[in-house]
Amino acid sequence: AANLILNYVLGKLFGLYGIIAATLISLFICNFLWGSTIIFKHYFVGIGVREYYMLHLMYAAVTALACAASFLLCELLVHTGGVAGLLMRFAICLVVPNVIYLLIYRHTEIYHRAMPWLLHIFGLDNNRLVRHVLL
Repeated sequence: AANLILNYVLGKLFGLYGIIAATLISLFICNFLWGSTIIFKHYFVGIGVREYYMLHLMYAAVTALACAASFLLCELLVHTGGVAGLLMRFAICLVVPNVIYLLIYRHTEIYHRAMPWLLHIFGLDNNRLVRHVLL
């Protein structure tokens, strides 16, 4: 219901962009805020939802940093168009965010729990060089 009302109101005011914004707002409020509050209230009793929100705020900030760095590097370094420019932008957008994520998250507990599992999934758990660089 919230999505329909917001779609109507924001759609009338801003057109297609209003409809997209309304959908994002209702998803954020209903799924993220309301849904996680219910989960922490009924299933994860004793664990604070505030810590969960703060963790996701940090994830959003790091992602915004990675996006900004990628955008700025593309604007500064890529001065050609066509396929060559597209490939250069693709390479920057592939490498820069992943390096930022690696540098920021490398010392977290979640990273150290997830990385051995990922290496195993990709069959790289016996590769000493990969293990040394990523762990």
